[in-house]
Amino acid sequence: MTLMKSAFQTKVPEFNLKDGRLTVNSDHPIYLEKEKNSIFVVDTTGKTTVHILDSYQTGFLVTANEIIQKNQGQTKTTYFKDFKELSFTKKDLLKWFNLMYIFGILFIVLYYLLGVIGMFWSALVASVIGLLLKWIMKAKVEFSQIYLLSVFVVTLPKLLNITFSLPFWVFYGIVLIYQILVYRKIRQIKDHTA
Repeated sequence: MTLMKSAFQTKVPEFNLKDGRLTVNSDHPIYLEKEKNSIFVVDTTGKTTVHILDSYQTGFLVTANEIIQKNQGQTKTTYFKDFKELSFTKKDLLKWFNLMYIFGILFIVLYYLLGVIGMFWSALVASVIGLLLKWIMKAKVEFSQIYLLSVFVVTLPKLLNITFSLPFWVFYGIVLIYQILVYRKIRQIKDHTA
C-alpha cells in the first residue's frame, strides 16, 4: 500500500475535480500507461482527442469534462457534469490511502480472528456429534476430551474446505466418519486395557 501511495504522490500531478470539471497541474498530456494494446492518457489541455484510442484495444482518455473508456472496440463516455456534487483533490485521495491502509490491516486481523472463531465453532458442532457417537458407541470419554478431539477432527475438513470449497454436508460427513474411526479406536484401546 505504501508503494502504491508513493507512486501516486510522485507520478500523479496536482489535480482538482470540482463542479463537473477536472483541472490538472500540467500543460501537456500525461501518459500513465502506454503499451502495445492499452493506453491511459490524462489531458485537460484539449490537445488530445478521442482518436488517440483508435489504435488500441483498451484504453482511457481523461479530459477536463469526461472519461472516455474503450474496451474491446466499445467506447463508453462518463461525463464529470453528471457528478457535480463530487469534489476532490490529490490531497483528498492521499488521505484515503491512509484510511485504506488502516482498514486493510483491520480486515486482515478480523479475517483471521473470525477464522479462528469459526474453527472453534465447527469444533463445538463436531463435539455435539461426538456426544451422540459416544452415547451410540458406548465410549467412555468426557466432554473436554470430546471437544479436544473435535478440534483435531475438524482440521482436515477445514484444510480440504480451503482447497475445494466443500458443501456443508460433505464437511460434516468427513467429521462424522473421522469421529466414528476415532471412537472405534478408543473402544478398542479400552477393551484391551480392561
